[in-house]
Amino acid sequence: MHRIIIGSLVAAGLLTGLPPAFAQTQTMSISTMPIADIVAALNTKGRLSMSGALFESNDHNLTAASSDVLAKLAESLNQLPDAKVALVGHSDSTGDFAYNVDLSARRAQSVIEALVSSHGIKRARLVGLGAGPIDPVASNASENGRAQNRRVSFVVISEAKAGEAEAAQGFWMNDRVTGCAIWSADKPEEDERASWTGACQGGMAEGKGNLLFWDNKGVLARYDGQVSTGRAHGKGAMKFRNEAGDGMDSYVGKFINGAPAGEGLLVSHDGYRFEGELINGINHGKGKLTTPEGWEIKGEIKDGKAIGEAFAYYEDANKDLYVGDIENSKRHGFGMLMMANEDAYVGEFVDGSPSGPGMFEAANGSQYLGLFAEGAPNGVGTVIDVDDTTYQGWYVNGGAHGKILVTNKDGTQAIETWENGSKVQ
Repeated sequence: MHRIIIGSLVAAGLLTGLPPAFAQTQTMSISTMPIADIVAALNTKGRLSMSGALFESNDHNLTAASSDVLAKLAESLNQLPDAKVALVGHSDSTGDFAYNVDLSARRAQSVIEALVSSHGIKRARLVGLGAGPIDPVASNASENGRAQNRRVSFVVISEAKAGEAEAAQGFWMNDRVTGCAIWSADKPEEDERASWTGACQGGMAEGKGNLLFWDNKGVLARYDGQVSTGRAHGKGAMKFRNEAGDGMDSYVGKFINGAPAGEGLLVSHDGYRFEGELINGINHGKGKLTTPEGWEIKGEIKDGKAIGEAFAYYEDANKDLYVGDIENSKRHGFGMLMMANEDAYVGEFVDGSPSGPGMFEAANGSQYLGLFAEGAPNGVGTVIDVDDTTYQGWYVNGGAHGKILVTNKDGTQAIETWENGSKVQ
């Protein structure tokens, strides 16, 4: 998804998406701490920050004062060989907000490069993020406070959270007229542009207005509604170019930190319609999905398909009607299928076809009660003919096969031999 359809990871927030939270991370002077205390802090509290003048103002290069800190941190990481760590860069409040977010990300990357190149820490263990000026540990009113804010925090994270962190960072674009910062999940291509028609507070888009992203092919996404700290946040409406680039989809509803979240209506250019609560971006939610073929699916939907158990109403082009359980967008479980020719089936389905115990009634009134497999009577069952004659026995691919007990309407019985649905004379 592009731009403001950003990914659900941001719904947790840049500072709360990784446990323990980046916000208010404890700042300690690693240079004066014994390595054992550093290891203990990372191992028990899960977080720690480098303090001191580690970066010059407006610069991502490490100062000489950082060498001892990095050496101790590297040795501590060597004592925690299975730990994966997010490095969160921070800046003071001097200058443009979007620039500072990018600068803080570059600072985190500088620490990563130093740990990898000078201390042999494996790059795969480290994830870099930039928080900009939004999590200060000291006042930005003094140079000493600003120096403390120019730091990098270390947060021990899981493999899953490492992937979330990498996806959540995103990028910042600027309105070329106002300079107002607008957040984007994807790295903008060279020909991409962004604009914002509302207010700009603290260097970021804020309030009610219109966000527009475009490239040399036309509009990528347009959002009308509430915006907070550069992201769609609140009630809004959006149209966006789909991933294939062959149409525009739309969403009306709630947004949280740039991503559709909560109750809303999503309509694709090719006829899919989802109404309900989004769980994880636009491709995962709980509610009702209507497909171009006529399916109405109620349950948990992901990537256009039901996952797990769900309930469906389905009427296809032939006017066959299904009401019942589904799994992964196929009839699966208990349901009722009523066909346009007035045949009907009630019973168990597996992967879309009658399978297991069930009852089939033909339009002429004859019935079969018994076991099904792959859509046909297969196994033990009973046929009740229109004249009330019953045929009990074994069925193969819909036909009586083997010894069949025939009970006539008057109660007389006979054992007959059948083969593939035909009586053997």
